Amino acid sequence: MDNKEINKQEEAEEKGSRIDRAIQKFADLMIQRLENSKKKDWKQGWTEGSHGFGGLPQNITGRTYVGGNAFLLQVHTSMRGFHVPVYMTKTQMKENGVHIKKGERSVPVFKWGLSIKDENGKRLSDETYHNLSKEEQDKCQVRPYLKVFNEWNIDQTTFEEDKNEKYQAILSRFTFPPIKDEKGMYKNEALDRMFEKQEWLCPIQVDQEAKGAVYNTKKDCIVVPMKSQFNIHDEPEEIFMDGQEYYSSAMHEMAHSTGHSSRLDRLPKAAFGSDDYAKEELVAETTAFVMGNAMGFSNRISDNNAAYVDWWIQKLREEPKFIISIMSDVNKASRMILEEIDKQKILLGEKPLMEGNLDGIEEQLKNKEQFEQVKLDLATLEKEPHQEDEKPSVSPQEKHFTALIQNIVSDKDSEHTVLEVKNLSELREYYKEHEVFGSWIQNATDDQLLIAGASLLPNMVTEQNINKEKDMTDSKNNSQKEVKDNKKPYYFSYQYLQSTDDTQEFDDLSNKEKWEQMLTLAKEYDPGDALTQSQISKSATNNPGDSLLAENEHYAVVYNYSVGGTYELLRRVSENDLRMSIDSYGLEPDASKEVVEIAKNMAEEEMNLKLRDKMPAFTMPNGDILHFEYNKEKDSIDVGTVSNIGLMVKHSYPYDHGATWDRNLDAALENLTETPEYQATQEEIEDEDKDQVKQQSETPAHEDSNIQTNVIGKAEQIAATGVPMHEAEKEAKAIADEELHEAFHQEEKEEQQDVSAQANESEVKEQQASTAKAATHASILLGALEMAKSHQGVWMNAKGKSNAEFLHFKKPITPFNNLMMNLNSDLQGYKTNVYTSFNPAKDNGMPVMRGQTSLPFNWTKWEYQNVTNADDTISRDQYKELSEAEKSNYAIHATRQRFHIYNVDQTVMPANEVKDYGALIREKGEHIKSFNKDRAKELTADTALAYVKEQENKHPDAIILIRNKDFYETYGEKAEAMGKVLGLPAQTKDVGGKEVSYAAFPYHALDNCLPKLIRAGHRIAINDGQDVAKLSKGVPSAQTILASAYHTASQVAKSSGIGYERVMVLQDAQYDKAQDKIIVSGMSPKGGNEEVKAILKANDIYRAVVGSTGHELRLDRTGRNNLLPADDAKHELLVRELTAGVMMARQGLPATFSEEGQKQIPYWEREIKENGKLVGIIERDVNNALETIDNLVAGRKVNYEAIRGELPNKDLLSSSKEYSISRELNKLPSMDTKELVVVMDRKNQVADVILPAGASLLVNNEVPGMNKRRVGIALGKEGIKEVSFYNAGGSLALKQPNSYYKDKEVTVSKLKQFTLLTNQTIDVASKVNAKQETKILKFQAIQDSLGKYAFFIKPENEPSFAVYPMKEHLNSYFSVMGKENKPQMHNALAQKYYEMASTYPDSKQELIMPDTKGIDMSRVNKVRITSDKEDPKVKVVIATIDGEQKRQPISKQQWYNLWLADDMAAYKKAVAAVTFIPAVKKEVQMGQRQEIKTEDNVKQEQTRAVKEEKEEVKESKPSRGFHR
Repeated sequence: MDNKEINKQEEAEEKGSRIDRAIQKFADLMIQRLENSKKKDWKQGWTEGSHGFGGLPQNITGRTYVGGNAFLLQVHTSMRGFHVPVYMTKTQMKENGVHIKKGERSVPVFKWGLSIKDENGKRLSDETYHNLSKEEQDKCQVRPYLKVFNEWNIDQTTFEEDKNEKYQAILSRFTFPPIKDEKGMYKNEALDRMFEKQEWLCPIQVDQEAKGAVYNTKKDCIVVPMKSQFNIHDEPEEIFMDGQEYYSSAMHEMAHSTGHSSRLDRLPKAAFGSDDYAKEELVAETTAFVMGNAMGFSNRISDNNAAYVDWWIQKLREEPKFIISIMSDVNKASRMILEEIDKQKILLGEKPLMEGNLDGIEEQLKNKEQFEQVKLDLATLEKEPHQEDEKPSVSPQEKHFTALIQNIVSDKDSEHTVLEVKNLSELREYYKEHEVFGSWIQNATDDQLLIAGASLLPNMVTEQNINKEKDMTDSKNNSQKEVKDNKKPYYFSYQYLQSTDDTQEFDDLSNKEKWEQMLTLAKEYDPGDALTQSQISKSATNNPGDSLLAENEHYAVVYNYSVGGTYELLRRVSENDLRMSIDSYGLEPDASKEVVEIAKNMAEEEMNLKLRDKMPAFTMPNGDILHFEYNKEKDSIDVGTVSNIGLMVKHSYPYDHGATWDRNLDAALENLTETPEYQATQEEIEDEDKDQVKQQSETPAHEDSNIQTNVIGKAEQIAATGVPMHEAEKEAKAIADEELHEAFHQEEKEEQQDVSAQANESEVKEQQASTAKAATHASILLGALEMAKSHQGVWMNAKGKSNAEFLHFKKPITPFNNLMMNLNSDLQGYKTNVYTSFNPAKDNGMPVMRGQTSLPFNWTKWEYQNVTNADDTISRDQYKELSEAEKSNYAIHATRQRFHIYNVDQTVMPANEVKDYGALIREKGEHIKSFNKDRAKELTADTALAYVKEQENKHPDAIILIRNKDFYETYGEKAEAMGKVLGLPAQTKDVGGKEVSYAAFPYHALDNCLPKLIRAGHRIAINDGQDVAKLSKGVPSAQTILASAYHTASQVAKSSGIGYERVMVLQDAQYDKAQDKIIVSGMSPKGGNEEVKAILKANDIYRAVVGSTGHELRLDRTGRNNLLPADDAKHELLVRELTAGVMMARQGLPATFSEEGQKQIPYWEREIKENGKLVGIIERDVNNALETIDNLVAGRKVNYEAIRGELPNKDLLSSSKEYSISRELNKLPSMDTKELVVVMDRKNQVADVILPAGASLLVNNEVPGMNKRRVGIALGKEGIKEVSFYNAGGSLALKQPNSYYKDKEVTVSKLKQFTLLTNQTIDVASKVNAKQETKILKFQAIQDSLGKYAFFIKPENEPSFAVYPMKEHLNSYFSVMGKENKPQMHNALAQKYYEMASTYPDSKQELIMPDTKGIDMSRVNKVRITSDKEDPKVKVVIATIDGEQKRQPISKQQWYNLWLADDMAAYKKAVAAVTFIPAVKKEVQMGQRQEIKTEDNVKQEQTRAVKEEKEEVKESKPSRGFHR
């Protein structure tokens, strides 16, 4: 037996049988839910607080699931956020024309089967057995066994896309209006009737006060507190849930009562608290959940049973099959309760639960189609007379067919079976039963079908495309190579059955040579999950003894006799399937060699496609030109310089197949730019600063580019004030000439001073321009916050203008620039968000008016740079005009630039081009007259009546029905007519002081009422309420707004690999960080303007989406802004609000703050005013967040590590215990009591004063009772000469380590006149001296033999060790070199990794002492390590080996390690041993043998090692504290 076979056998033993795995999956799901409930203090139960579904889980055929299956599917539906608990098998998917979405996994459904044999041992079917007599049955051997089937929720398939009409109909069957009693509590009529009539299996007392719900086993009766006792809340939603708690408690006790000895005889004899009692409680909890969820309400785990949760979890972990016993009891109990509840439902005229929700779906869809035809006929009759002579429009059936085919073909990942259709006959047969266009497709001509979309199908063969294909044959070899499925398939091993598994079925089929049945059975074992790349091979038989038993186009079965008889089940897959797997999940670490080869081919193809045989070039900070190429053999990106023999490789980086080619280049470039070898010198930086001033203009450089005169920079500054460019250039030239004339006379004797002064001047100008820009953006943000305060939280685009764009040119607009452009238009009162710049406006005859102030705009300009001459740069258009030979001399090059933009209202366009300006306003201008949150209220009678009258004028013979909450209603004479047909009582309603006839019926009665009205001869027009009071025709519908928001949320969740749940409960959207899940509500408040409600809800959803991007595994925004945790949370909220606002503005919709956001406006105003760096931080975070979302929605992978690498290091110190005193002190100042915190250092005569949050640090901005000047005078009386003021929180808070407070007095004081009164003295001494840290004698970063960095730690009185750090912490180590906070940061890192290594001893690495295992150390004597006499830079080891003196150079790292070794003598001897004795182990020899390098070579090698380390030291889980 070879190693692969042994590994497979071990893997099979670990996984167990298929049944065992399914049971384990069930148990794991229960454990997960129990643990989550435990974290939430039991309050959210099995479904984490989500609603019930209003029906039992059921199969797509309408068959219901009960008991354990019902529990499993209900929890699975809630856990995954699916809309309804409707499931289907693979066969049913095929019948319905849908397929499984990529990556979706099945859920097991269990069913008991019977293995029956007669007295002669012959196997009998169930039917035959049941037809036997009682005596014959008694002679049979009957053995029950568990079967498992794989099913998928309809939301795991393409049902919504392919069968949307049926999908929506199914959803509607599970949506019921909540029923409330007079107090607003949930009401269940079936259970109320049962309690009132006492028709349960035992008496139930619900009409008297009681301490709690209980089932008395001796008396066989149930006591439940009165319903009013459960009403303990005040909010309407919570009151409603109180009612659910009442019925849930009753259901729990009813479940217990089914176990009475006279019924199921299940109740334990053991005492309260025993294991048997705990099991019974789990049965009751589960049964109550199944029943409650089916009736439409959720159950939480009761407080009494919270104590049993740990036992349940432990039992399920130790014995997963315990679940079988539980579910068997749940099946019996739930069926007994179901029967009794269904009796009540029948008596009430309601549908029984066991009948399911899906009956009559097909009939409903046909009726709806007929109704659509009636409406179509009505619309045809209403056409203008002249339209009858026009060419008839395309039929709705044809439109539907065209849209469906285009949707299928445009999805590159589609697996729709219609793509296999080869001719029109097959197409007609395929769609002959289609609900919408089945009849049309049978009658349409061939040309009609082809024009409508049949020609788009890839395999469609017609005379036209046969000829076309023939013409293309000759040129096929020159066209771009397309990836096609290889004829020879690959094999995916998804199941391995050995002798210990139940292989009886396969054995029987093999003995009978029923190969087709065997392949069918293999298909049933296929879980349908995504491919596991390690289990892919080119051959079905890969091991000695393998024999291929059966194979078809989809599956193969292999038998191996050499290991006791095993069956290996394989799925045949194509190369395209493997490419899709690599695209979706990256290259897995243990992928087979076949998959790795395909990944390499993909990388090579992408490189060829991107580069067209040219190597990209990048300019390093020091001016060096480096080229890149993909090395397929090494599977790496090689970097180096070009010579006449090709690329001279200097650096090499492993290729990440989980990222795109561009992302791999970005990662390589990021590492290279950090390398000291390529850093710019100070002189180069100064030159670059000068160039930046010259390059700021948007226009190309002028002839006069003298760096001393800097005409372009001056002209741009003058033009920014509104002066025409040609005049600005003249003024700038005059100023420059004067400056040059003055400088000429002193140039010789003060040349060096002039150069220095010019460099400083350039730096100052750049800093001033940056500050001016930040100040402009800060004032814009403050203006938006002010607007929000006075407009109910509406802060941007309240008028619904189109999103920001440029009129005369196209430039990429970053999210932050987008934000600024929209806000600037709002604050300045511009009528559109359309902008231009100075020269394009002038060139197009609409120059900027004089005196206008521009808006600064940053962007990146992409050019092409000559690889041999950095000064030679050309535009993209110029590059395209070059020959192929010339193009090879240029590489793409990026330049950061800034220019000024103006709104079109700042030009002469409104005055001179009235017609064009008017058209622009109509298209891009305001679409909303007034956006007010108050419009999100129910539809009023006067609005409804006005709408009815308006529509009756257009359609005088139609009854106009409006959906208002839960009713369809109409007004006027038509109301009386409708009432007579439907038998409704005559009603009137007061509308504006007049009584108007009114009629209405419940919305769920539409299917019954509508046919009656039509048969009575009435025409009906229905409006579901969305556009009765629309904001404007230019505003998207509520459905469109929410569909976009839901799509964005689900796509971001899917691409990020996080949870997404759409709950049918009215609640705010949220991002649950603990579960890493986006949760949105599928419900909206009743009544009111639909667009307003949709806009508010979409804002809410986008905030949750932005929140998901900030997780530690993604952008990891928190902890990087030098803020305390509470302030960091406020900054995160601001990022969410602003980014979500940009997402709304992109759609031309208003942006609103959340309720919590409106509360933080004063805090944000203070921070923006006082922290000059905050605007830059906001710009960075908003850009990163929205660009990440854009990539995720588009399905592109995001290199989070690269983005995080560009961010400031996380503040490792702010979360340390060493900063606990500062955090606590910042909580003490109070604006109300006028208290502040004073930290005095009397010895050094200095003090720190912490003001309350909101007390500005600006000198002339004082808070009454806290005047900073008087505080300073008061402290001066105490001998304090220097006072520093801080805010209580925010970026200007006091943040010092605990050691800072040693020997300082800390008080909470109040200012009275010019004296500070002490209200409280704070004892900080106990915390300062609370814990003595382990003293670290030595801490530094060292490299191992492969060049990887590790932290070397030498604790006091302990052996030294090394540990591999996280990349982020390694960056933190190097980033503080030469800075004041280096000791604190290094000490924090040292303590962190010391504690980590103490907790996880296996993380400790020995990187100093060479490995001398297997070496006879007695042969080594008289060892010295010293400098070489001829070249002191070279270090040598000298030793006597076997009596002979030897001498050999050693590496620099070995030299450095000498001074770190705990025992220097032992270290020297070990170095000599591994250097001179040939019996060293191979890996030691390879790790230690190095050549002597010159200084340049050593520097180059170390630089490469640093870069390789930064590429390789990656932590996929930030929570881990060590690399290996």
